[in-house]
Amino acid sequence: MIHVVTVMVAAIFLVAPLAASAQESSESKSADQTIAKIKQYREAGEEKLRDNKFTRKEIPLTGPNVKESIKQKWEKMDAYYDGDKLVRLQLYPRSGISGRTEEFYLMDNKLVFAFIQDTGPKNEGRDMGQPGKELYFDNGKLIKLEDRSGEANADANQEKKMYQTRLPYEVSELLDILKKK
Repeated sequence: MIHVVTVMVAAIFLVAPLAASAQESSESKSADQTIAKIKQYREAGEEKLRDNKFTRKEIPLTGPNVKESIKQKWEKMDAYYDGDKLVRLQLYPRSGISGRTEEFYLMDNKLVFAFIQDTGPKNEGRDMGQPGKELYFDNGKLIKLEDRSGEANADANQEKKMYQTRLPYEVSELLDILKKK
């Protein structure tokens, strides 16, 4: 009986880590597949942008329906539609405040991708691979941050937490503005 218990305990300690490892591997594959789909979605969007296949609506970020925090940072937003489906948002900074731009891709009005470019000219439809931060989201959760900005980063985990909280909230605020325009 002691041998049976010993074997069972040993099996638990050997199998449990393997099962956890298999689950992590499965989650990693799932995240990789989601990221690949988002990259394809963005590439198709950037191609449509270059080919002028979207309907663009320019929204000045002024007036009583716009929160002060947005008005202070951003001058305007371009909303890009494929038919009646919102696909992309592009934010432009107030003159003299910053050179930073933020670009968002949405699926079913949910953030799936953000590109933050802190410096340099904005190359609409041609900024893939440019210096900046690419952030991939799945169901409101940041699943990957790819930083090609060249900026020194003191705490990558803190930065991820900040973007995970801030960007979906910011997109939600922008969608509210669009509903009221």
